Amino acid sequence: MRGRAKRLIALGLALACLVVPGRALAEDIDVTISSGALERLFKAAAPYVYQYELWPGQPAVELVLSNPRLELEPGRPGRIHLKLDYTASSKMLGIKPSSGQTRPEVLLKYDQARQALRLTLDRFVVKLGPKLSIPLDRIIQPAYIPLAPAEPVRLERHLLVTEVAGCKTAVTSAGIRVLIDYRFFRRPRP
Repeated sequence: MRGRAKRLIALGLALACLVVPGRALAEDIDVTISSGALERLFKAAAPYVYQYELWPGQPAVELVLSNPRLELEPGRPGRIHLKLDYTASSKMLGIKPSSGQTRPEVLLKYDQARQALRLTLDRFVVKLGPKLSIPLDRIIQPAYIPLAPAEPVRLERHLLVTEVAGCKTAVTSAGIRVLIDYRFFRRPRP
């Protein structure tokens, strides 16, 4: 009977959120993204091939990034590093083919305007010999993981709009925990 009573109370609170006009109570959702899933995301996009052109049709440097691997440092917020192998060459600049490894940090930040988790790479540097290095931080565009639906939920008489009030991340030994605080609004249908 206790389990059934808890379910009825939870259902009643959920229905109250839908019936009460205006802002509803905030709900916390805790999502864990496993490190294996994140690594598969990077591996599906690999190899990354970049060509830097001084002018159209004239490549100055060709860079190939491959074999992505994740390293997690647990904590709040913790750190995530992406190890990549690279090969680079430039006939124009006279740089012989060179290879090595780079280890940029993966930053997860909540973007309020997009209602999404922004995934960027920081301290991303590729060395081409003992004196030349290329920073790639601002060259690679960030990826966005949406946290709220683009369209409101259509109910019989109203629309249920979901908005993200806040988002926090923490790195665990198994993956990344994303704690999302939602707000729900009831609006009349057009």
